[in-house]
Amino acid sequence: MKEEIEKRKTICNHCGIYDSENNLCNGRLYVNPKNNDVSDKPKNGFIKGCGCLLNRKIPDMSKHCPANKW
Repeated sequence: MKEEIEKRKTICNHCGIYDSENNLCNGRLYVNPKNNDVSDKPKNGFIKGCGCLLNRKIPDMSKHCPANKW
């Protein structure tokens, strides 16, 4: 499980909508999971950030990334 947690953290850290200052998935932005492009407006193929605090979400194996990155 620890390996999966680290894998999730790495994915989030490289995501265009990761807010490192607050350690959360920015719920005000949208990401294209195929190429990591970011938008502040909804676009076709873009997924809205969930706004979750990642230190709580990442270790919970029942949770998933809204962009299906994990």
